[in-house]
Amino acid sequence: MWSCDRRTFLKRAAALSVAAPLLSACGFEPLYGESAPARALQGQVDVPVLPGLFGFAMRERLVTRLGPASAPAYELAIESDVEEVERAIRRDRSITRFNLNARADYRLESLTTGTTLTSGSVRETTAYSAVASPFATRAAEEDARRRLAVALADRIILRLAASAAEFAP
Repeated sequence: MWSCDRRTFLKRAAALSVAAPLLSACGFEPLYGESAPARALQGQVDVPVLPGLFGFAMRERLVTRLGPASAPAYELAIESDVEEVERAIRRDRSITRFNLNARADYRLESLTTGTTLTSGSVRETTAYSAVASPFATRAAEEDARRRLAVALADRIILRLAASAAEFAP
């Protein structure tokens, strides 16, 4: 458990009050600040339905973070794949650990002009353990795939927010 006495708290507060003006002087701006270009993406990106449970989890995270689009200006196209790799194999040839390696290619298009505004590819890896119970192993795999989809969605959102100044009004 984290704890902090009053003296440590005051030292940290003083350091933060000194650092804040320095960060603004060097051009630092919050990614989602009042006038930040990334704010223009909120509620403006249509995310089409993605296939499967993996796609559902990724789309759910994207819509949650970007906001539901009532009158979208952009469409986000995503193609993803997941590779399962056996990592821990016992002498009896049973597999006890799996890695999931995922890649998602994304493309943000303007709905008015049809042009691609930004695109890229993100990668993420996670793992799960196989146990004696097939049900528990399946639950662990599904959880790992959901975590992977959320992590990929977060990476895509970060990339979109970072490049929003290039295309957002």
